[in-house]
Amino acid sequence: MRNPRLLSAAHLLSVCVVAVAAHGSRFLVTVPGIIRPGANMTIGVELLQNSPPQVLVKARVLKIASNRSTTVLEAEGVFNRGKIRCTV
Repeated sequence: MRNPRLLSAAHLLSVCVVAVAAHGSRFLVTVPGIIRPGANMTIGVELLQNSPPQVLVKARVLKIASNRSTTVLEAEGVFNRGKIRCTV
């Protein structure tokens, strides 16, 4: 039986990615498959060859129950091509 404290990212994670530059930008966002309460979560952003130099990433973890969604966690950060950055 699945532990009720483990949250499935497919149901609870909504990642909204907004490009700071022109339309048609290219980037890849990766998120964990399972979110554990109290554990750190990492979102990977890879700016591809035809991407703008900066991308603004906004992420929200949602809890969905009884057709209602509640925001559990929010974060945002600007990622630059060629640089590694960590946002908690």
